[in-house]
Amino acid sequence: MRNLIKKVAGDTAIYGLPSILSKSVGILVLPIVTRFLSPSDYGIIELLNIFGVVITSFIIMGLNASRTIIFYENDSGFTKSSLIKTYVLFLSTWGFFITLVAIIICPYIFSYGFNKNISIDLIIISFLGFFFAAIRNGIQDFFRLLFWRFKFVFLSGLQLALTYSLLLFMVSVLHWGLKGYFLGILAGTVITLPIGIYWMIPMLRDRFSFSLLKKMVIIGVPVMPTDLALSCITFSERFFILRFLSLDDLGVYSVGARLASIVLVLLWGFRLAWAPLALSLEKGAESFRFYSFMDGAIKVAASYVAILLTALSPILITIFADHRYFSGYKVVGFIAYGNFFASIYWISGLGILTNKKTTIYTLCIIISALSSVFIIYHLTPFLGVVGAAAGGCLAHIIGNILVIYFGEKCEPIGFSIVRTLLLVVWSFSAIFAEISIIESSLPLWVDISFILTINIISLICLPLLGIPMDELSKLIRIVLVYFRINFIKNNK
Repeated sequence: MRNLIKKVAGDTAIYGLPSILSKSVGILVLPIVTRFLSPSDYGIIELLNIFGVVITSFIIMGLNASRTIIFYENDSGFTKSSLIKTYVLFLSTWGFFITLVAIIICPYIFSYGFNKNISIDLIIISFLGFFFAAIRNGIQDFFRLLFWRFKFVFLSGLQLALTYSLLLFMVSVLHWGLKGYFLGILAGTVITLPIGIYWMIPMLRDRFSFSLLKKMVIIGVPVMPTDLALSCITFSERFFILRFLSLDDLGVYSVGARLASIVLVLLWGFRLAWAPLALSLEKGAESFRFYSFMDGAIKVAASYVAILLTALSPILITIFADHRYFSGYKVVGFIAYGNFFASIYWISGLGILTNKKTTIYTLCIIISALSSVFIIYHLTPFLGVVGAAAGGCLAHIIGNILVIYFGEKCEPIGFSIVRTLLLVVWSFSAIFAEISIIESSLPLWVDISFILTINIISLICLPLLGIPMDELSKLIRIVLVYFRINFIKNNK
């Protein structure tokens, strides 16, 4: 199992690096961008981005999941080259049609559904950016599946550098505002897309296969409601903030969400590394033990990061954003925790997905989406933006609990619902306690003492709650042996 853990760690570092850089640069430019864009502007960015998520879901149609499954099937009857060409060509033609339809109907949705008049040129620029990004990400995902690590990292880094350079120039120098923001994103994507296509040419020589497309659709389309349901959770958070609060509150929420994304981005790299490895392992006691350990370990890490991030968020938001966005610190921990659970459905639902029970998987996510509407609707008027963030997080937790339950019915891997719930209860209690302490009128040294105590106790207790004792004891012994060896070396 140690070799498997090393491989996951290595691939996580490689595939997580572009996301780490992207989120890091996104945080670093906040002091500049928030100076030129108001909370209302960020509210519009958030509104367009959530529609972008929905548009992307319709473009992909769940075929990203079926593509990955078929890619690792030895008896699929199709070549990898044929799979790649079929996927990319379909994504391009179908995606263009969906984007065109969205550009036509969305102005009416914004006007009558949200009472917001957004200029048509801003809609066109942003939606074209989502379309080209879907194609580029599809090609880049094949770099990952083919283990083309250098090309994956290089293309991501180039796109990142171009996007933020152009975005900053257009917003801060040319003063193009929101139009400059989305033009920078579109330009960075369009410039790097031909490079990805060029590198993929050797894998595009086989014919387009309608039978392969049909197979991808049969497996993937039942997952499409999953993507839409996940989008529904994010949409509900933003919709009820606009319904009960204001566009400024949505902008503040958006900046908090950006701060939340940076710390858990390494876990996103883990997710990218997880799917190829998990689907390539043979079923058995050793692989199941590995799955169970990684599930517990990553949940423990995410729980503590969410608690720690809540404690640090007032400092971070003071450093990286204009003072108008300070109240966004309250949502950082919950959004970070929710993002984590949103990104591990592939792990929690491993038993379902390896047995191709995608309909069950979809139903679980739909239930979590429906629960999000109910929870966020009731929490937002009571707790404000904190209620929206906590409600979205709870919805993703409900979805994970459901896929774990049914996944264990399909394939008894060893994932524990009880351990997951214990971690969630502890983390929510700690985050709410930290926010209450920060909002109190207690002396600063008292606030720091209480928050430090919460973090120290959490650091000790979370591993005991989330990792099986036998695996935890082995891990502790490995760590102690490691430090003992290094201590002896340093004293020779």
